[in-house]
Amino acid sequence: MVDIEKCPGCGAILVLSKDRRNMICEYCGSTYPIKNINGELASKDAVEAKIVSLYAEAEEYRQKGDYGLELKALASALELSPDNARTLVKLGRAYRTMNFFAKAEECYERAIEIDPQYGAAYCNLGAICLLSGENQKAVEYYEKGIELVDKRNVSEYSTSLANYALAIGRSGDKRKAAALLDKAEGLGYRNGKVIRKELRISIFSRLFG
Repeated sequence: MVDIEKCPGCGAILVLSKDRRNMICEYCGSTYPIKNINGELASKDAVEAKIVSLYAEAEEYRQKGDYGLELKALASALELSPDNARTLVKLGRAYRTMNFFAKAEECYERAIEIDPQYGAAYCNLGAICLLSGENQKAVEYYEKGIELVDKRNVSEYSTSLANYALAIGRSGDKRKAAALLDKAEGLGYRNGKVIRKELRISIFSRLFG
């Protein structure tokens, strides 16, 4: 039986073809039909492996500030699995970075259609609302997203709490905003000073609002 990950001819890693019908060795050029390689489950595993590889590639581009290439890598990941909510959220963030807010919103809403329990999608919709000045709507999205977001991902959770604090503070409740920001900073959030400055939060805000 052929190893789904390696070329039988040269041992190099196989990649999925654009039409998703074959596995191709980029080193020697050999092509292997998916239906002949370990069946449907194996082809699914190969797709997942390629998607993870594209995530890593996209993150490298993001770190370098090559946002167009990041977007291209994530679009390729979505082509491999159009109903992948995680990919849609990553793609939405890439669109948001490039100020394509409508496209970003479409990605987040589609992610929620696929997985209504995906907290990150709600929080990212909240971020879009913050950018457009729809603060109360942002609060509503964050209230739903905070409950669902994966709290083991401390960076994402603390950032969501901080943005929720910003939305709450802009909506008038500085006391609650201060408490949320304290919690976010306790989890390692580092940009609290910026939010405190915008909301004019001081020690008195914690006590009296």
